Amino acid sequence: MKKFLIPLLCTAILLFCGGCDLSDKVRIGTAAEGGNYYIFGSELNAIDSLESYNINIKRTAGSAANMRLLSENYLQMAVVQTDIIDDAWNGRNGFTEGYRDFGAVAGLFTESCQIAVRSDSDIKSVSDLKGKAVSIGEEESGTAHNARQILTSYGIAEDMIKTVNLDYKDAASQLENGTIDAFFCTIGAPNPTVKSLCDKGVARLVSLDSDKIDDLVSSYGYYSACTIPADTYKGQTEDVKTIGVTAVLLAGNSCPKDTVKAITKAIFDNSETIQNALPVNIVTDRKSAVNGINIPFHPGAAEYYGENGINVETE
Repeated sequence: MKKFLIPLLCTAILLFCGGCDLSDKVRIGTAAEGGNYYIFGSELNAIDSLESYNINIKRTAGSAANMRLLSENYLQMAVVQTDIIDDAWNGRNGFTEGYRDFGAVAGLFTESCQIAVRSDSDIKSVSDLKGKAVSIGEEESGTAHNARQILTSYGIAEDMIKTVNLDYKDAASQLENGTIDAFFCTIGAPNPTVKSLCDKGVARLVSLDSDKIDDLVSSYGYYSACTIPADTYKGQTEDVKTIGVTAVLLAGNSCPKDTVKAITKAIFDNSETIQNALPVNIVTDRKSAVNGINIPFHPGAAEYYGENGINVETE
């Protein structure tokens, strides 16, 4: 009799725990702790007016993981790069059927594709990464997606470098101790992890060639030319030329309209507090927050914008 009770008991526990975890939480996917997505989510979670919404911040591998978890309804909201959003919407790069059961809430901030290399290395260009040990970012991260497209634009296949998949913290540690020669990170500048390495004189950034930037921008509708100004990091005497994407807060269509509206309002009502916590410039203007977003908005966000004189599409 006991052998039948055990699986029944396990099933009951799973159903009970599942109900507790999935019932009323608003799970928001961010990325690794210490990154801008996580900081934004943590600040959102601390807003008094949202206390009753039971917000639960989830650390993930990043944009691609967030989109997958949103599609599986494990997350109700998530921060995702525009390039990953475009892939999901159009059924590319792993999103084979095209996932569209979500809407935009707000564009948050610009993220630049940064390539950090050891200061004492001979790496002057992406072309010089051939044969080197390079972290292209965590699996299912936006960084890994961007890194592969940048490498492809230079004709570099992954088997032409010693690829590893590390989060920013581990990548920085391994760059410092010489285990890897370079790492990609798509994140707002200045980034504390990169800054720490540059402050120590361990790392410097590499620019993309202007023709490669043009190719990437023209080939993919979600990239824009991006400049990291000189002196952003210690020892950076010249502008670093690269590409950038926008980080966008998304909400699944099953997320209640009133909840999304309240969260959208809270972002703008508390933008100064959120900005003080972030090392990058967050979008504080409502019109700027909806510009350049090529997917429909969640009805809750659309209602908030409409009440502030901004009309956005929901279909």
